[in-house]
Amino acid sequence: MPESQPEPILIVDDNPTNLQVLTQTLEDLEYPILMAGSGNEAIEAAAAQKPALILLDIMMPGKDGYETLDELRQNPALQDTPVIFLSALDDLEYKIKGLAQGAVDYITKPFQIGEVLARVETHLTISRLKTELAERNAQLASTNEYILEAVAEGIYGLDQQGRITFANPAASRLTGYKTEELLGKSVFDLHFYARWDGSRYPSETSGIYKTLHDKIMIQDDTEVMWRKAGDHFAVEFTCAPCSVNHHSEGAVLAFQDITQRKRQENTLKQALTEVEKLKEKLQAENTYLQNQIRSEGQFKDIVGQSRPLLDLLDDVEQVAATS
Repeated sequence: MPESQPEPILIVDDNPTNLQVLTQTLEDLEYPILMAGSGNEAIEAAAAQKPALILLDIMMPGKDGYETLDELRQNPALQDTPVIFLSALDDLEYKIKGLAQGAVDYITKPFQIGEVLARVETHLTISRLKTELAERNAQLASTNEYILEAVAEGIYGLDQQGRITFANPAASRLTGYKTEELLGKSVFDLHFYARWDGSRYPSETSGIYKTLHDKIMIQDDTEVMWRKAGDHFAVEFTCAPCSVNHHSEGAVLAFQDITQRKRQENTLKQALTEVEKLKEKLQAENTYLQNQIRSEGQFKDIVGQSRPLLDLLDDVEQVAATS
């Protein structure tokens, strides 16, 4: 598949000689060259074919370079296009004005061919790297969004005050809130404000609060989250602090509904309790029956009822018929 042709370099100057010299200078860069002799021509040319870079003269009849740049920046497609001013005005105030308006560089006339070439190459490289970085960030964001939508766990981004800055689809499904209802709201006010029985407790006692203020990861499966409908569910969550350049930026909260698991655990505990009770009952009945048998049998004259003695009498009974 053939590579697409690079975007052109637009040269804007009302002096035909300058246009010719600059065109010849930049030919070796293997970029298409567009030329314009005025601000209006530059605006039309840039709108028709987005340039990779613009060399813009300041002192021109009609629209000067400053006015031309202002109008170019009004086009969303040209807001990030690098612009290098060319001017015979060498005073610092003109350079500051040009850079303040959004130009990336300022070259003073009469210019040196090598200087123009070096600066143009530098800014083309910077622009290309910015574009590649933006594309990679967009791909990464798209991948992350797909992952966050696919996971079954609810995920919140929290700022340092516990306000929700991000919510994935699973978080909305689990809590009953739409995404727009969650963003900007306190996770404590919406979800973590009461226990199973509805009794209120301060947010300062929550593990999430500890993460936000002590910057440590917390895992917990003892709390409940309250839904929009007013009911709640048993929740297991992990809350991990986030930091950028060693500065805290809040936390990420991942949570899941474990109500079914809690019910199964409670059912199992009840069953084990019942088994233990039955075991104790059977042991008591067994002891009683053994006592009855001995009281009516050959050991009826033996008064002792301790466990070691009863076990001994069992052994005696087993060997009594042998020599």
